[in-house]
Amino acid sequence: MIDLDALKARLAEYDDARPRCQGKVARTLNVAPDWLPSDDPTYPEHIITTYSPCCRPDGHAGECRNSRLILGWPGFVTVSALVAEVERLRAENRKLRDVLEWVNVQCPGKCAGVFDAALRGDHRREEEE
Repeated sequence: MIDLDALKARLAEYDDARPRCQGKVARTLNVAPDWLPSDDPTYPEHIITTYSPCCRPDGHAGECRNSRLILGWPGFVTVSALVAEVERLRAENRKLRDVLEWVNVQCPGKCAGVFDAALRGDHRREEEE
């Protein structure tokens, strides 16, 4: 079974409608020439630190990042729609199971055949299809 909560948490990184984290990601570069010794008084001038904004959504778990993994095909919108559809179908399935359980409790053995026929669609007329 697909863990929809885990999938939705990972998809949140790609939702541009969500507010972004205000954190910064530091990147330190040593641009000193190879011949310059580290005890030289000018050495610290060759250490450059740059900061870039975090690309993750506000309130994310884990460290800030300045880049995110490529989502690729089929893309955020399609995967989000698929997750929503699976959630809808799971909720509908739970409702049907509740009805089946109620029928089995109310009239065990007597109504089961009628209910099974209804689930198969035997109650529909040809005009309705």
